[in-house]
Amino acid sequence: MTTEGLPGLSTTEALRTLYNEILSLRNHIKDQHIQQGKDRLWIQDALKHNSPFTSICWITALIIFACGFSLVIISLVYDEMWYLFDDGILILILLTTNLATVLWDNKLRHEEMFTKLDHVMKKLNCYKDKCHWKKENYPHLCMPFSPSVTLQWTQRDGVLVNLPWALLVKGDIVLLKPGQTSPCHVSRLREKDKWAPAELTRWEIFNPDIASAMKNKTSVPTMVSRNPLKNVAYVLNETPYLNNLKLALELSQNRPSSFYTKCLYLLQIIFMQKFAAATFLGSTILTVWWRWSYVTLWLKSGTWVSMFVVIPISILIPLLPLMLPIAWTLMTCYGNAVLQSSSIVQKNKDLFEETETEAKNNSLEFSFRLYVVWIKKVYYHGLIQLLKKFFFLQNPSKSSSISNYVDTPNCNRETQRKSYDSTIQNQENYTVEVLDLTHDRGSAWRLQFDDATWSNHITSLKPLGLAVLLNTCNPSTHAHYAQFCAHVSCQALYSEVLVPVTNRRCLCELARQIGFSESADDIFELQLQLSTYRHVQADAVRRDIKFARSLPNTTKLKFPFPHMVCVGLRERSIGKAATSLQLFSQGTADIILDACIDFWDGHDLSPISPSVRKKVLDFYQRTSLTAYCTAFSYRPLPLPPDKSFSEMYLELPADCRQLYSKLCRSPTPHPWTSTTPKIRQPQFHSSDSLLFGDCSEYNSKDVNCCFETQCNQIFLGMVTMQYQPQYDMVQLIELLETACIRFVHFSKENELRSRVFSEKMGLESGWNCHISLLGDAQTRTRLDPSTALNMSRTISMSAPTALNMDYAQVTIEHDGEKIIKPMLIQKDTLFNDNSNVVEIEKNGEEWHSLSCMSDSTDQSAPVNFDMYNRAKLPRGIENIRPHLECIDNVPLLVSLFTDCTPEATKEMISIMQQYGEVVCVLGSSPNAENIGIFMQADASLAIEPIYPQVCQRISIMQQPSPIDAPISPVGLSELLNSLPCCLSLNRQDPLPVYHLIMEGRYLMQGIWNCIQFWTSCMVSLSFLQLLAIVLVLPPILSVGQILWLTCIVVPLLSVSLVGGPTDPEVMQKPTGKNQCSITSELSYYVIWFYGLKFLPVVINMVLLFIWSLSQACDLILSTTNNNSTIEIQRCWYVYPDPKETEWGGWSKFEPTIISVQRLMLLFLVMHYVTISLSFVHRDYLLWKRTIHLNKPYLFTSLFIILVQWAYTIHYEYFDSIENNISISKLSVLTFIIGFVSLFLVFIVNEIVHWQEIRSNVRYQKRARLDFGTKLGMNSPF
Repeated sequence: MTTEGLPGLSTTEALRTLYNEILSLRNHIKDQHIQQGKDRLWIQDALKHNSPFTSICWITALIIFACGFSLVIISLVYDEMWYLFDDGILILILLTTNLATVLWDNKLRHEEMFTKLDHVMKKLNCYKDKCHWKKENYPHLCMPFSPSVTLQWTQRDGVLVNLPWALLVKGDIVLLKPGQTSPCHVSRLREKDKWAPAELTRWEIFNPDIASAMKNKTSVPTMVSRNPLKNVAYVLNETPYLNNLKLALELSQNRPSSFYTKCLYLLQIIFMQKFAAATFLGSTILTVWWRWSYVTLWLKSGTWVSMFVVIPISILIPLLPLMLPIAWTLMTCYGNAVLQSSSIVQKNKDLFEETETEAKNNSLEFSFRLYVVWIKKVYYHGLIQLLKKFFFLQNPSKSSSISNYVDTPNCNRETQRKSYDSTIQNQENYTVEVLDLTHDRGSAWRLQFDDATWSNHITSLKPLGLAVLLNTCNPSTHAHYAQFCAHVSCQALYSEVLVPVTNRRCLCELARQIGFSESADDIFELQLQLSTYRHVQADAVRRDIKFARSLPNTTKLKFPFPHMVCVGLRERSIGKAATSLQLFSQGTADIILDACIDFWDGHDLSPISPSVRKKVLDFYQRTSLTAYCTAFSYRPLPLPPDKSFSEMYLELPADCRQLYSKLCRSPTPHPWTSTTPKIRQPQFHSSDSLLFGDCSEYNSKDVNCCFETQCNQIFLGMVTMQYQPQYDMVQLIELLETACIRFVHFSKENELRSRVFSEKMGLESGWNCHISLLGDAQTRTRLDPSTALNMSRTISMSAPTALNMDYAQVTIEHDGEKIIKPMLIQKDTLFNDNSNVVEIEKNGEEWHSLSCMSDSTDQSAPVNFDMYNRAKLPRGIENIRPHLECIDNVPLLVSLFTDCTPEATKEMISIMQQYGEVVCVLGSSPNAENIGIFMQADASLAIEPIYPQVCQRISIMQQPSPIDAPISPVGLSELLNSLPCCLSLNRQDPLPVYHLIMEGRYLMQGIWNCIQFWTSCMVSLSFLQLLAIVLVLPPILSVGQILWLTCIVVPLLSVSLVGGPTDPEVMQKPTGKNQCSITSELSYYVIWFYGLKFLPVVINMVLLFIWSLSQACDLILSTTNNNSTIEIQRCWYVYPDPKETEWGGWSKFEPTIISVQRLMLLFLVMHYVTISLSFVHRDYLLWKRTIHLNKPYLFTSLFIILVQWAYTIHYEYFDSIENNISISKLSVLTFIIGFVSLFLVFIVNEIVHWQEIRSNVRYQKRARLDFGTKLGMNSPF
């Protein structure tokens, strides 16, 4: 890690460069958009007739303009129609406002990414001169590798720091570790590093030994010492973040439109403005022409202007979007405000009552478009690795705990502490013990043993606890281990069957549980660090391991890189003059076991017999399928090797049997070498007895003697660790499942490891539940050693045993085409080999090590899940679409995708969207490769992951003081990386995803309910007027009254339906796909449930209008005959003078017909309010859920009724004209009929509402059944 002479950039210089680079790229892309005309695309989206983002297209705008302009011209030409001037001006004003609103909304949508970027740049401009970060403000240099976090060693302010990827800038000096990928195009800094590549491109692996890449690295003939591969300084030729930023800016408009946007387009543009408007206009023209041509012979109509212009306009006005674009925009703004306030409230309170997390007052970067909150699939990324099992060997004859365990009738103990051997006890005096541990969800590190009697094994646990403190959790070893990991990860590039191990995590809590204090390691001083590794030959894997031999040849096997890390420590009390050390080792169980001759049974040393070795390796190999297993050993070291060996690594040959057979001999007699059974007596050994294999002439600088010091060790035990999901994530997945939201895990791991973790999250992992996105072409490339460097871009986290199970491929000729089908492999062949332990010759000279001794037996506990995904699901992202098109939709129903890359994940999300799924991605904000996935999803949430910690006693990073910096490096990086995301969350905050979905669902259902009621009212209003014209009646409403209903009453009543508290039951209802089209089933549903609600209103209002006109005509007849010399004999139909004057004589009594229209308006408003009662709570009948819960609606409806009554009373009683037949003079029966009509409409609506609820319940049951069904063509059912 030495970086002398490399000052690098200062923080201020780097942030200024970053700001200038981002600003330059932003302006460049803006200029490109202007040159290419993309800066005006928002106008097309706002006005084009086929754009899904508009609610008023240019054709509709022309029609509205024609209507308003015509009314203005008519009012100016015809004096008797002067009142139309105000109506025409109002229509033109509304047209202008709607156009401005739609244009403004689309402009904001197109510039959303630039607006967010400007917001980030404003903060960056503020921070660039104020941030004075210290080394402790950055993540720890030796922080374990995590796929969720992208960091880079960088020189900043003359100090080497672990810099977040997004903060790298052009001119930065970085140190690339062997096997690490380059963040961008870089050039080698120093000429003395000529052995390293001169340049590296973006994501290219830095391999210092590239010149000899094609040599056979896996066949070292003998033991050799290797110099550690060095880190090399490179200078960045570009700013890495600019690639992601450019991608975000260019793809900002490629996201699919939301379901409700499509529905609004279908309803308003296709149905209302194209179909309904054309149908009503054509019907009106035909009816008017019929009345003008034929009915005029018996009944004189109005003027041609009234008949051919005013009446069609009055029927057309309700179908035009005069207020809807404004209301839609206002409602979405209201939804955004509600969601934002909800997220802020949820940030400071615990979402799940059982969790004990403490929320910090960290700011939420919030930018959320409402119509993408409906989530159908979720992708989450970022986990925590925790201790799971504790393996050790014990002598039951010297421990009373075993007898107690057998005598105690407690079935729980049998499940918590498993014995892997019941028959071997008759021959050898030991048992295998496995203690399970459980993580306390209330603490980040706290552990507890599941077995209450675990303290009975304290003598076996203490040596292992001490080894953990002195090796794994020793801060002095972290730098050496990090360098060793880089070396072996680079070495693993040359082998298709090896995976480097970087899974060491803090085990201090385990030592504390055993009884060690944090200062227990203070009595030791680190003196020496030794590292050893060896390759594994691919053919030897299948030859030596029976488990591998049972698999088909096409099965991909990856095994851990056999390695061992030893630390030599001296007790401080002994003094520096003493040469003896204590050697503690950890590593993979195969190489640790090779170096061991005895094991600690809790009281004494016992020799490692072939059966013991077999059991240890069997547990290791089985457990490593689904977990990370580490073995520990120990030996005293009177004659340590030279300290120079700490600066080099030992590489052993792939077949090192001869090396160990000469050196590893146990001083304890082997009981299996005797033909007569003997009773084992207690053995006592001194430290000197462990040195029998050392050479007589010890040379501390000889490689062979260094290797010998690592032999003849004592096996202490093993620990296994697994990735554990956070408790709040498990709860979230359960809640999402009840809401029929499928949580999909895209895993970089193989199928076995991914399935186990998915089970822990609560996801299904049985039949048809997971698909590997790794294709056959990629498989063949992986198995080609010449291209291994191209495929292994990063240090894999699949260690220490990553098995990728393939199917054997069978090629079948069919109609001249080759069809590749997977061949089913029987699970039973994996574990049914009953071979016995390899026989050892009586002389005991035969070597008894290596994994060849780890064949499976029936006594071993097999993996408790099916190792194959036996259903014939597609394998590889390239086979997903053909499967969906030709076979079934199971790939859209699975919850786990394995072997994922960012490109494959992005493509799979695209496939989901093409088939109507709405995808929300939950991803890690510090990950540099998530940008494309974020941009592909309908909605994306950036979450700060749990940073891996080398030790709980060492802080990951420290937050800077407000004086030094207003933001941390990690915080600024997440601000930049989360640019495409609609929401950015800190991991310390409660996860508000479920509550945001619930709020969003309820709001969108309320808004869509509002739109449905609004549209139904408008269609019924046009139909009411058309029906009146067809029945040869005068206009039932004037143009002004229609505008009053269209622009004031119905919008207010509809928008008020959105109010009210959120109903949690909304999360119990499944939602549909992001597909919207008019089908026969949908047409039947609309006609039946909406037609039946509004048709009685239309019929009743027409009958009431006829009745009122008849009453008024009779009153006019009696009044005229008393006051005039001209006697009218009788009314014809509803007309007082059908042939003499316009409108059948009503033109002479215009105030009377206006009064009747005013009465119709009053009752029509009351009918609409009555119908709206069934729209307040769509899923509940009125007597089950009252309307008072929605207070905005309650106040709005009362206000509208009071205003309408006040308006009517005012004009009828205080502003009436003399000789006018006011509605007060009509028969009381008229009002009785009107109120009876309200009651009948209410009854009919509740009956229809009841039927609608039943229909929706049936649909929801079918949808929930479809959601939970994963049965494909090869289902077992």
